[in-house]
Amino acid sequence: MNLLLSIIYSAIVLGICSGILFSNFKIFAVQQDTSINALFLKPLLKLQNQDNLEENFMSVSHLQSTVSDEVLGQLQELVLKAILLGQRLPGIDQSVRFPDLPFLLQKSTVTLIDENLANSVSIAEISVPVRILPQEALLEKAHEQGDIAYLRFQPPGIEDNVVRLTLKADICPQDSSQPVLGLSGIQVTFQKISGNWQVVNEPILFSN
Repeated sequence: MNLLLSIIYSAIVLGICSGILFSNFKIFAVQQDTSINALFLKPLLKLQNQDNLEENFMSVSHLQSTVSDEVLGQLQELVLKAILLGQRLPGIDQSVRFPDLPFLLQKSTVTLIDENLANSVSIAEISVPVRILPQEALLEKAHEQGDIAYLRFQPPGIEDNVVRLTLKADICPQDSSQPVLGLSGIQVTFQKISGNWQVVNEPILFSN
């Protein structure tokens, strides 16, 4: 009788121990599997992020390529003529009155920075003398001649058949240790309608 009880007791103890060991093994296996999954997913997520970046880069490149340098130059010329000569922009009835035009005309020649300027832009048809300079040359001219008011185009906003141009006027001080003095700016939105580029909203004038 005692022998039978001992055998039953040993079997029960062995079953309990086996259950504990099996449970611990399952927990360890789950932990290991989680770690492996995490290590496996990290490079996959990294690749996915790189793919998203490449897709964004491709979409930006596509947007930039929808407008040729020639068209961009023509639109920039229209904005310059509207500012300096008071010519009407296509699509609007009134000419633009640029608040700080007198500052730009103080010198015999209006300075236009070459940054963000289309290679095809032409100033030959602008009756006001205009010179195109890099930023470094402007700093040298200001140091020699005194404060110089100048114009600079901001990077164009291009999307489908819409081009948004922003042109700002600033004053470069003779003393290079002094900050640039901001003047007025204008933002013009063009849209290609029936094959022609027109201004779709009233130009926005702002102060820096």
